[in-house]
Amino acid sequence: FGRRHPFPLFYCSSPSKKSTDKSILISVRAPVGVQNKANQVYAIGRGLAAIDAKKCNQDFLSNAIAISSNQLNNFSQGSTFLAINSSDLQRTKILVPKSLKEQQKIAEVLTTIDNTIEKTELLIQKLKNIKKGMMKDLFTRGVDETGKLRPSYEEAPHLYKESELGMIPKEWKISTIEEIAANSKNSIVDGPFGSNLKSIHYKKEGIPIFQSGFVTQGFFNAKNYYYVSIEKFNQEIRSKANPGDILMAKIGAYCGKCAKIPETHPIGILAGNSLKITISEQNDADFYNDYFEYLYFNSILENVINRTAQPAVSMGRLKKLRVVRPDNMEQIRIKHTLNTLSLNLLKQEKTLGKQLKLKQGLMEDLLTGKVRVNNLLEKE
Repeated sequence: FGRRHPFPLFYCSSPSKKSTDKSILISVRAPVGVQNKANQVYAIGRGLAAIDAKKCNQDFLSNAIAISSNQLNNFSQGSTFLAINSSDLQRTKILVPKSLKEQQKIAEVLTTIDNTIEKTELLIQKLKNIKKGMMKDLFTRGVDETGKLRPSYEEAPHLYKESELGMIPKEWKISTIEEIAANSKNSIVDGPFGSNLKSIHYKKEGIPIFQSGFVTQGFFNAKNYYYVSIEKFNQEIRSKANPGDILMAKIGAYCGKCAKIPETHPIGILAGNSLKITISEQNDADFYNDYFEYLYFNSILENVINRTAQPAVSMGRLKKLRVVRPDNMEQIRIKHTLNTLSLNLLKQEKTLGKQLKLKQGLMEDLLTGKVRVNNLLEKE
């Protein structure tokens, strides 16, 4: 320690706030209310609180706090930095059955669904990792006429040529996104500028607005729409998006993420936070939708994003971004190779959504007393 720290006892003293190895750890600063479970003794910093149940089942208490998140958020309002303190936690009201056995049974039911959710999340992550690895091979090596992945450059260098994007199969070309887009006006376009499309223009029916949030999960997912009138749509016809177009988030933390608008979807109009790319008939939109996902996850799309106060895709740089261009038949072969895995991943993500919805419903029923578990207890 020497002259700077002459008193090791003072500088290395035990932390004043510690959890137990079973504590509920809860965030008391933005984001308020996020939970985890301690698996050992931890020193607690300013952003965390540790809670241990007293005369109550610990797992039940964790879920009861989770369903009371609105109270915690209300306590945190009114300051520039959202936060709560220990007194806010202590005055949070929860409903607790008198019977410890009933608490335990509720906790068991919710733990069962939690375990199911965790297994699905692990499977989704595994499939995503497999897909990432497969995409790297497919978008650098491709699929030959027999439907098999080409040997790597190291295995068969004669099958490859050098390009500005690295070694690529000899048959492939390099093009810009502008060159693979349809040869028509506004084939690559963003939403109306600023005041041209605001919330005052939104209607309850009419032409749907394509928001950037529809694609941030990596697939097209639109649950709630805003609409514009046909008259407003015609005024902003430049920003029309068709089924089969690739919709991309233009602004925000997930800018660059994209998904293909379903072929059965009605024509819509882009919001200011989104853009679309219409792929030419000589190329395959599904192939390039997957390819853009590959570019996003490998941070290659960072080259077209302006990192200012709010990240945003530069339309000019996006159009000039260089991409691989196999012939149309190979694009289709690559698409089909990825399709089975993509469909399985989508299926699991939809399953996860249903499981999360089921858990939310169970919490609202069991933790409010709306539905009792007494009949389950009687069977034991």
